[in-house]
Amino acid sequence: QPSFNIGKLKIEKPVMMAPMVGLTHIAFRQVVVSLGGCGIFYSEMLSARRILDDIKQNNVNLKRLSNERPFFYQLVGNDPIEFAKAINALEEYKDEAGNPPDGIDINLGCSAPLIRKNKMGAGLLGDQPLVQKIISACRKSTQLPLTVKMRLGENENFEDLLQLCLAMINEGVNAITLHPRLTKERFTRRARWKYINELQRNISIPVIGNGDINTIEDINLRFQEAGCRGIMIGRGAIMKPWIFRDFCIGVEGAVSKKEVYYALINNLKKYYAPDDQIRLLKIFTPYYSRNFMFGHNFNTKIFHAPDINKAEEIAAIFFEKN
Repeated sequence: QPSFNIGKLKIEKPVMMAPMVGLTHIAFRQVVVSLGGCGIFYSEMLSARRILDDIKQNNVNLKRLSNERPFFYQLVGNDPIEFAKAINALEEYKDEAGNPPDGIDINLGCSAPLIRKNKMGAGLLGDQPLVQKIISACRKSTQLPLTVKMRLGENENFEDLLQLCLAMINEGVNAITLHPRLTKERFTRRARWKYINELQRNISIPVIGNGDINTIEDINLRFQEAGCRGIMIGRGAIMKPWIFRDFCIGVEGAVSKKEVYYALINNLKKYYAPDDQIRLLKIFTPYYSRNFMFGHNFNTKIFHAPDINKAEEIAAIFFEKN
């Protein structure tokens, strides 16, 4: 699968990590780096309103390293002025080697009820004029590549989706990631990839497809069928953080699943306070435990662990047996 450009930024590997709250933090991203990296690294979803405070407090959610590149911050909100201010601040927020971020992603896809109720994330999809104002304000505030991650909308009306995308391109968006589920849908129904194909055929900028990607076969099939330029992997990459490497080098290499789990634990200890260490491990483990025959029992035990040291003991016993 060939490389492609988002604005002036060349994306060498066409498979990227989806931004996910509580999951795509620095501890997990460093695990992916150690396994060979991916096409784009994303922050977790961050509140545009809170960015200035987060920077003042040196919030760990903003922290990134120079080996995580290209790196995009993902912002959620509903106020064009807040977005513009947040982007200006983030452009000045350098990694340890002095690099600014490589791009900004606007969240129009989060379907969490509270986010939608506050007219943010997927809750914005029904308000094209506001979306245009937000994109316009973002574009005026930065030269960085600007992308959007979105869902289909309230219903399966392709014409509405296309009109919104064309309006966003008109305001300066450089790529669109489409997660083809409706605004209120969770993950029960399959993602409708036909819309990704249709969207890429109808617009001039790259479309990145997202949804239900769990194996190398899934990636290959979707590239063939959907004709999109990139593929973004969410839950499938939490379960198999090596999926990017396996696709890019074209083999499914042997990896020590135990070592990967311990690497995450060590990174959590390195970057986070004790309460956050165990909290974030408990968000990760339900996905990762699917790799194992008795993973459900393992996940239950980790869920009841009071701290990360106890979790490490549980892991040691589990990996000895499995």
